[in-house]
Amino acid sequence: MAVYGVARDAKRPAAIIYNRMKNAGYTVIPVNPNEKDLLCSLYGTSEVVDLAVLAVSSKYLESAVRDCIDNKVKVIIVPSSDVYEAVKAIYGDVEEEKPRVLGPNSLGMYRPDIDLDLMIVHENVLIRPSSGNTAFISQSGFLALPLFEALHARSLGVSLFVDIGNAFDIDGLDLLEYLAGDEETDVVSLYLENLSDGRRFFQIAKKITDKKKMVLLKAGRTDISSEAVRSHTGELSKSSYRVLKGAAKQSGIVMAEDERELIDFTIALTRDRFLDGNKIAVMSTTGGMGVIGADAISESPILSLAKLPNATKKAINNTVPFSDSNSNPVDLSPRVDDDGFAEVLRILVGDEEVSGVLVYISVSPNTTDKLVEKIKQVYKRTSKPMIIVLMGEITSVNFREEFLTYGIDTYPSTQRAVRVLEIFLKGAKDV
Repeated sequence: MAVYGVARDAKRPAAIIYNRMKNAGYTVIPVNPNEKDLLCSLYGTSEVVDLAVLAVSSKYLESAVRDCIDNKVKVIIVPSSDVYEAVKAIYGDVEEEKPRVLGPNSLGMYRPDIDLDLMIVHENVLIRPSSGNTAFISQSGFLALPLFEALHARSLGVSLFVDIGNAFDIDGLDLLEYLAGDEETDVVSLYLENLSDGRRFFQIAKKITDKKKMVLLKAGRTDISSEAVRSHTGELSKSSYRVLKGAAKQSGIVMAEDERELIDFTIALTRDRFLDGNKIAVMSTTGGMGVIGADAISESPILSLAKLPNATKKAINNTVPFSDSNSNPVDLSPRVDDDGFAEVLRILVGDEEVSGVLVYISVSPNTTDKLVEKIKQVYKRTSKPMIIVLMGEITSVNFREEFLTYGIDTYPSTQRAVRVLEIFLKGAKDV
């Protein structure tokens, strides 16, 4: 590969990429006509260049692009954000075979299983997850920040990340076609702003969802935001969101409404633990939260409250005879201790009438830090989903970190927790 714009300043994007890829063992050619001891052009090398990163200002972009064309480079990555029209003009004048273009305005790409990291930001700015089974294709590079951090915090990884930027040439559809046959990818997460060929999109998406899970966040859904997309990507968002949602349902695509859902749903689908049915039990140490959870489950279009058999109610009552309610929602009362809490959870996940459990945890007089370990043991012995809502932002922080180390996700609100439960059901049924 070649990197244009390499300079002595190690903090510049070109130098970051050059040093990183050279250390990874790749053959990397530095190009900069303004630096002594560096090539002015690829004419000075006998190497066949597969890929070039053009980390140069708009002033030098045309000469760099033409150099790549003349030397039959296969793919170029253009990070600059203000050169869409310039690239368009250059390509319009060229009749010979041209390189494929990723960008402009692209953060780059990342494929950890082959140590391919062509992102223009340093690891200190954007954490790099390890190799995993989740691919993320985005039209906004810095959406990688919250998703990468969320995956890393859960010891999950990525198979591929690509920021398509303005999508002058290589677009989300090209990458989806690749991912349809990528054996390293089980979950595809997608953020798009403009989608010009809806029919082709859903033809490819159907190939993916036959074998993999797919989450889509589509921005530019209103007239005002559609114009904002034009300023960001250079293109107008053309697809009706209503039509998009209908087609997504038919194709088995999970639709996210915002960036938080995109992250929540992506992580949820990496978990190999889906609902076999829609009957949810709710348990808490306070009646109010149980009722809120019961309302949310009852109001869900696809979930319902499980009806607990008398045997289950009796077992709960024998475990915590002081409980305020042994029906669904189960109110254990603040008097419950670690052992009682964990045993009731074990009883619920063992009930054939219960598909999954929504669990509220708050600080109680008789619960300790050992509660997390006891819940972990229940989690390990069941294949049913357990979704935990942690109450509070100070006292529950340690609980959250411990749960994450065990691969158990927690949420700060009922709404987010119930939406993930719905995804667990959709993921199981591929609808």
